[in-house]
Amino acid sequence: MVEVGVDSTIFNWGWTPETNITQRESATHMSLWAILSAPLIIGLDLTQAPTWAMSIISNAEMLAINQDVLGAQGASVAEYTEGSLVEGVCTFGKCVHTEIWSKACAHGSFAVALVNRGGRYDQDDSHFGPEVISFDMATLIGDGSFVVRDVWAGKDLGVFNGTFVTLEAIEPHAAMLVKLTPEA
Repeated sequence: MVEVGVDSTIFNWGWTPETNITQRESATHMSLWAILSAPLIIGLDLTQAPTWAMSIISNAEMLAINQDVLGAQGASVAEYTEGSLVEGVCTFGKCVHTEIWSKACAHGSFAVALVNRGGRYDQDDSHFGPEVISFDMATLIGDGSFVVRDVWAGKDLGVFNGTFVTLEAIEPHAAMLVKLTPEA
């Protein structure tokens, strides 16, 4: 179930555990659900939803990736860790934990989620920080030039071939969701 915008307790029932998913984590949550082509069952009272939650769950480009007619399910294609990580917890110094998820879409396009997993329990864990994430397009999706569009920002980032590198560092517990369309 999509938990974007749900705060306090699950379904607002006092006896259930607190969720407290942040805006940053909510966009990451939806990015992964879009890549996985998961059914979108909203666990939020839409009549009381905050504006930021509605903008996440109603993003037309994210929904198009989730509902892409090819019907392919995405998967984790790369994971990078660095530092003293024990079961997702950084035990000493600076740590890095990033993942790349990819999904084939119709018409030769691809969707890619670049995820900074950061601290296991806290998006502001001081042992983790913003990370620049890159991937080799030829290895991941094949040769050619692709127009890369940032889904959450709603803007084209340019035409890329070879290696794609995020233009800005991705905060812990955040994701960048991009759509890659073959250049015409």
